Amino acid sequence: MQNQIIIANVDNERMLGDITAVPTHVFESTALVSNRLLWLARAGDIIILPRVPSARFLKYIQSIINIDFSNITILTPNEIAQHRTSITSNILLSERLLTQIKRALNKRPELHWNILPYYFTTAVGQLGRNLAKELSLDLPSFNTEGGAELLNQKTIFRKLAAGIKIPFATGEVVDNIPALKKSIAHLLKFTGSVIVKQDKSAGGDGNYVISSTHCSSFKGARKFFSLDNYTLEEISEIIQAELITAGNESLTIEVYYDASAVVYSEYFLGGSNSVEYLSHGVMRMQPLWSGFEIPGQIPPKNQATFIHNSTTLALLAKSLGYVGHLNIDAIITPDDKIIFTEVNGRIGGCTHVHTVAQQLLGSNYLNTHQITTYNSIFVESFQSYLNALIKHNINFSESTQKGTLILSSDQHDNGTALELMFIGSDIKETLSIETAARALANTQYDQRP
Repeated sequence: MQNQIIIANVDNERMLGDITAVPTHVFESTALVSNRLLWLARAGDIIILPRVPSARFLKYIQSIINIDFSNITILTPNEIAQHRTSITSNILLSERLLTQIKRALNKRPELHWNILPYYFTTAVGQLGRNLAKELSLDLPSFNTEGGAELLNQKTIFRKLAAGIKIPFATGEVVDNIPALKKSIAHLLKFTGSVIVKQDKSAGGDGNYVISSTHCSSFKGARKFFSLDNYTLEEISEIIQAELITAGNESLTIEVYYDASAVVYSEYFLGGSNSVEYLSHGVMRMQPLWSGFEIPGQIPPKNQATFIHNSTTLALLAKSLGYVGHLNIDAIITPDDKIIFTEVNGRIGGCTHVHTVAQQLLGSNYLNTHQITTYNSIFVESFQSYLNALIKHNINFSESTQKGTLILSSDQHDNGTALELMFIGSDIKETLSIETAARALANTQYDQRP
């Protein structure tokens, strides 16, 4: 088995566009998301993170999956180690980081290596070529040339889905304000609401909804504009200022459909011709994505249709030459239509959940357990919250295969952000565990002096 150079290039410029135009709040969760990749590490690996993870969190992971972090090299670029920002191309290709990586590689000259980035950008490809001069390294050509970036652009998704007849929302792609206003006015006629999607964004941050209805809550949208309060001209000016940035000029305008559920699937596309299904489930939206229910409760026919079309998309990505994790999202409408919304050719928020579940619950966990996750919750400290879970007997138990796991941790000035995972034998039991664990976190944080 090859050892991995894991690169947590979360929230890089290829993923978000012009970094200088991205709101600073986006980077508050960069380290929390990056630390998820620690669960993917194996003995001998190198992992590059934007911030140094706490020793207590590393010790916790080791206690859960028996991985010895003394045999794993964790590198943090000095330029950003004390900041809340991302591993951009400039950082990734800096001489300083390249020297750190080569120094770590020289300690293990007998090992074979593979690059596992969060997002395989052209910069990752260039880093791979630099390293390949000195060691044997598998570099998928499609990824190296930036092909993975195509699989993360919302404008490209519509073209791919249309080519293989995957159902997607009625809409248009625009790249100027007159076309934007015309498209919004036209598409409002269908359901009374439209969603404007920034081409490169993540987590719904670049999604704005415009509506002529009386509804005020829209799943998957960062902002909402009522035409009772704004003119189309005013909305267009805001969109131009906030969503159209250098290298991120195109917008996707789509009819907004009500969703009874938002669902995902994940695949791993190997270096040969393998397309491996990993998991599927329901995405929790409040209104942006806040966690999962895995596998959740999806009506059987809808589930079958969703997985069939997801596999068709995965096979297309494989035929192009893409190698890596592939995440696919769709909505189920109240009248049971399935409308696909995007594809992401990168590690997703479900990747580490699947890895942990397989190790702790077995490969059949989708049939034997129900899992829920919650992306971010604040507590006083990692250790005090873990102690509270243990005290109240709701921490994960290997013997019962139930309880609460801490999936990620990131220390802030005013507390610690955690990502949590809850496991039970059925959805009722899992939600009961989650309710208790989240209430405990809220109580602990609210009682801080």
